[in-house]
Amino acid sequence: MAEFEITREECEALHERFRMLKHDMGNHLGLMTAMAELFQRKPDYAEKLAAAVLERVPLMVEQMQLFQQELAGKLERGGSAE
Repeated sequence: MAEFEITREECEALHERFRMLKHDMGNHLGLMTAMAELFQRKPDYAEKLAAAVLERVPLMVEQMQLFQQELAGKLERGGSAE
């Protein structure tokens, strides 16, 4: 296996990106959960729920893919960019 190095700053930056990603996912899921609970009480909100899900899910997927690409880039370069 090849040597792999990552600076503390790179590790901290990845940690911060992951923390933000986790926070954003929680916000997206919280909104969808609230909409689903509202739909249970008021079925006429089905269209709003569907719109929220259709809007948020692609954003969630995009955010996860961007983080995965950033992490994969670090792995491909062996950690630190020189």
